[in-house]
Amino acid sequence: DQYSYTIEVHNYKAGAANNVVITENIPNGCSYVPGTGSPVPQVNGNQLIWTIPIIKNQIFITSPDSTNPTLF
Repeated sequence: DQYSYTIEVHNYKAGAANNVVITENIPNGCSYVPGTGSPVPQVNGNQLIWTIPIIKNQIFITSPDSTNPTLF
């Protein structure tokens, strides 16, 4: 069987986040298919590693009567 999943990363700070390193351990019994993923990670044993040069900030604006923020 082949499985796929998504990792989401958000930056809620006021400015951009630079040189962000994201790591994910491959579950036991699973293996990474080389060349898949976007961007393609580095592989170190059972660990996948992504280095993202910049993640821009996201600004949420909520009106006083709203419980659902709007992403701008």
